[in-house]
Amino acid sequence: MDRLSSIKRLVSETKKCLEAKLVFPALFMAMAIPDACGSDRWPELSGSGQARKRYENWFHEYVDPLLNPISYYFGKNPNITEIDGQNAYLLRCALIHNGEAELGEKADVDDFQIDYSPVVSGGTMYQSGSTLIPDKGKWGNKKYVFVRAYALASSIIEATEIYIRQRSSLGL
Repeated sequence: MDRLSSIKRLVSETKKCLEAKLVFPALFMAMAIPDACGSDRWPELSGSGQARKRYENWFHEYVDPLLNPISYYFGKNPNITEIDGQNAYLLRCALIHNGEAELGEKADVDDFQIDYSPVVSGGTMYQSGSTLIPDKGKWGNKKYVFVRAYALASSIIEATEIYIRQRSSLGL
């Protein structure tokens, strides 16, 4: 089976999980898709540390325009933490290596929450920003990210379908 066929199968199985409202396994599989697509897109990037680079590059090129269109086209707001390639890679590592959906200490985030509701009804894929929340008896700026797992997985699937169409049209 060639790489694009494997990616198509992964997308198909992830969609089946979402249709069955199995959001955690869908997110788990969706977070692995940029690995496969990054390997396909940049096969020359191999060796130590290159998997992360491929993942982040692919996420930025294909998923960011769907999730973070303002940042993608006009530049990142330093006061807002998004699910970008870097944070997506951290989330992917936490899921695959620890079985937990968290960003960990390497992320520039004070609070990370994820919603596993099986259906997205209104609202955005995620909310993020700086907000005032109590901290040791005083108020201070905290960066937070709230992610809707269903929408994140769906966005990765949509980006992958775009990627597959592009690669197929090029005969690759």
